[in-house]
Amino acid sequence: MMRSLYSGVSGLKGHQTKMDVVGNNIANVNTTGFKSGRVTFADTLSQTQSNASAATGNLGGINPKQIGLGVGVASIDTLFTDGSVQATGKNTDVALSGNGLFVVKNGNETYYTRDGAFEFDEKGNYVLPGSGHYVQGWTANNGVLNTNGGVGNIQIQAGKSMAAEATTTATYKNNLDAAEETVIGMKITDASGNTITLDSTNANSYTVGDTYTSTVRKEAVTFASGISLASAQGTYAMGKSYYIQSGTTLTVNLANGDVATVPNTSTATWRVGSDVPASTNGVNVLNPSAAANQVTLDDGAAVTNNSGTTYTVELVNGDTISVPSNSRQGAYTVGSATPADSIVSITGSKIALNSGGTLTNNSGTIYQVGGTVNGVNGNLNISSSSTTTYDGSSTINLTVTGVSGTTVTFSDGSTMTMTATEAASFIQGQSYSFAQSGFVTSLPTSNVSTITSDSPSAITRISGTIDSADGTTTSTDTFNATSGYIVPANGLKVSEMNLTDSLGSSIKVSNTDTTAYKAGTTTYSTSISSILLNMSDGTTSTQTSGKYTMNYSLPLTTTLTVYDTLGNAHSIVVYFTKTKTDSTNGNQWTASVNVDGSGKNTITEQDGSTTTIEMADTVLQFNTVGKYSDGSGILSLKLTNGSTAAQDVTVDVSQLTQYSGNNTINGVCDGNAAGTLKSISIDSSGVITGTYTNGVSRSEAQIAVAQFTNASGLTKTGSSLYQQSNNSGEPNVKTARDLGVTLQASALEMSNVDIANEFSDMIITQRGFQSNSKIITVSDEMLETMINMKR
Repeated sequence: MMRSLYSGVSGLKGHQTKMDVVGNNIANVNTTGFKSGRVTFADTLSQTQSNASAATGNLGGINPKQIGLGVGVASIDTLFTDGSVQATGKNTDVALSGNGLFVVKNGNETYYTRDGAFEFDEKGNYVLPGSGHYVQGWTANNGVLNTNGGVGNIQIQAGKSMAAEATTTATYKNNLDAAEETVIGMKITDASGNTITLDSTNANSYTVGDTYTSTVRKEAVTFASGISLASAQGTYAMGKSYYIQSGTTLTVNLANGDVATVPNTSTATWRVGSDVPASTNGVNVLNPSAAANQVTLDDGAAVTNNSGTTYTVELVNGDTISVPSNSRQGAYTVGSATPADSIVSITGSKIALNSGGTLTNNSGTIYQVGGTVNGVNGNLNISSSSTTTYDGSSTINLTVTGVSGTTVTFSDGSTMTMTATEAASFIQGQSYSFAQSGFVTSLPTSNVSTITSDSPSAITRISGTIDSADGTTTSTDTFNATSGYIVPANGLKVSEMNLTDSLGSSIKVSNTDTTAYKAGTTTYSTSISSILLNMSDGTTSTQTSGKYTMNYSLPLTTTLTVYDTLGNAHSIVVYFTKTKTDSTNGNQWTASVNVDGSGKNTITEQDGSTTTIEMADTVLQFNTVGKYSDGSGILSLKLTNGSTAAQDVTVDVSQLTQYSGNNTINGVCDGNAAGTLKSISIDSSGVITGTYTNGVSRSEAQIAVAQFTNASGLTKTGSSLYQQSNNSGEPNVKTARDLGVTLQASALEMSNVDIANEFSDMIITQRGFQSNSKIITVSDEMLETMINMKR
């Protein structure tokens, strides 16, 4: 009976202990970083009334008979589960997640906590403000953290200064575009307004504002009339007029094979494709009997009649003479009388001449033929309407159609005048024989009015020799024009000039450039005003500054901020230009500080001083897989400024790649200007980073984290602090990243007490306590009953 009393008492004590733990948990429900506790029970010793026995052949095994003597507290555990994180907005607060604790120190005493409500004291110490314990970690030396050594107090003084540090190294990273567009055509506009189109193989570099110099090798001249010299050897200038060489003539070829020789004094217009200019330059003299069968025109041009063309000579009286090329007659001259000739035959208005020509009687002139008819001698008057041919060698039968007085009219329209007696002997309607005895031996005197070709022929070519400004008249100054025109007396005015120079460039001379040029001797030298670039992607752009080279890309501009020993910042421009495209060996780029190839540049600082930048133009070779493949990739940059000593900077380009895509190249320098600590921030690994007024951010310290094999074995010392115990294990103090835990700045870890769970435990504990109290009261009543049995 007494055993039950003792069991009840032990139950009361155990549940009282558990209620104490629950009460403590609930009391710390809002304690930062608090870890809740729990109580576990275990039964105590048992009184054995009989031991267990094994089974025998006749009887089975028997279990032991034992009576428990109550309950005891087996353990009170600390639960190191993560609490919820609450943002505070205070940049020195830190919440820790995972198996770890912050390390803090008070003198030689080391403590551990999950309370990250830290801040800096008046001396810049990072502390727990409620207790003044120093937060432990590693402090950086000029931004360099060494977490391999022991931990110590973290101290970051407010307003901490950073000394100026000169730049010694610049590093280029990222990518140069392998498909960067290159210049495939360049057209220069110079100070004279001329356009210079560069040959595609020209490897020279040209800078706007510099001088373009070459020698004129070939000169093509086009005149306003359309006539041109493909390879002029003389001296010519735009807008100037040049004339047919003195003492020479133009040669004009016609489609029918005739050739005209035109004097250089001619004022007529000779145009390829048109006929000989008859309206303004008619025939003046026709001389078919001459050895060259020539026709002389008004301007003095002589046409050799190679085609056998017949010319028509019109007389003042209206008669015309058709003169064949084989005529034996002398020259017909406009304004002069026809040359002497004789008649071979007459057929009406057509009169065949002894020279071979044919005269057409348009004027109605009466021609007489002598002879005898019906015994009467006289001249037969031949009408232009007569159809009978009189050739002076045959007898012609004539029928009388009328007799009137002394005039007898015959059937062919001719008449004959005789005496009245002789006329009376003719009978109308009767035929008579006319015996011809001769012709008029010369033509009527009449001046020549015009002479025209019966078969005009177009001009196919005009040839001539030009007298240039310097008198050069070599064979290449002789033109053979199949188009255009010329008025010899007016000369030829230059309307277009195209030069080819010693660099293979084509130069189009502008209308405003009146410079005289001569192939082989003229030095072409002019200032470059602008450059039109044709890029490999089909785009064009006009540049008014800069330096450009065929088959190069446009320079990519990068900027390095270099600090000198006084902390002054210098903006250094470095250009990267694609200078070779090679699918077999890899592309090449050139790094330079000046696109003019000098390897030197001068910049003006804000204080008016000048800084000289020197770096030799360096070729960067990339292989066919886009990697840098040329040596160490280290370039040498030198700065010289009067206020500081010369400064050498090592430029590392070995990390650059060259793939097709975008240009993402970026250069970063070490060094900095002087600055003052402006703010701090803490990252997830516990690194405290300071940001300075010079724009530099660097590591100042790192918070240490301790990890125990058995964190529940730590000894609570109050103020949310723990100390190492014999059962906690040794602390492993590392960085948060090393231990796999995470820190969150501007936040605190809240208590991990679960209120719902605690209230449930409270109810269960209360019921357990009540039940144990009933054991005591019932046992007491049973004892009292037993005592009363004696009474």
